Amino acid sequence: MSAIARGDITAAILAGGAAQRFGGIDKGLVELGSRPLVAWCAAALAPQAATLLIVANRNAERYAAYGRVIADRAGGYRGPLEGIRSALAAATTPWL
Repeated sequence: MSAIARGDITAAILAGGAAQRFGGIDKGLVELGSRPLVAWCAAALAPQAATLLIVANRNAERYAAYGRVIADRAGGYRGPLEGIRSALAAATTPWL
């Protein structure tokens, strides 16, 4: 089996959600070591994927610094499976 080329891979970060158990705070923007959590995730994925999607239903302008932001296709906070469905629909590479 041959290796999958980095250019054929889109990575997705599920940054949306109502964060009910987190006091409603946008978890992806919470800082850890002076960087938001989304920045840590984006840095870890960058060497592995040519394209980065961030599924977020709020703070799109802040998330845009780390990748292409998309919202859940169904709108609202429908959970991680809806985020995955939205990322699959938005991906332009053969692999997600």
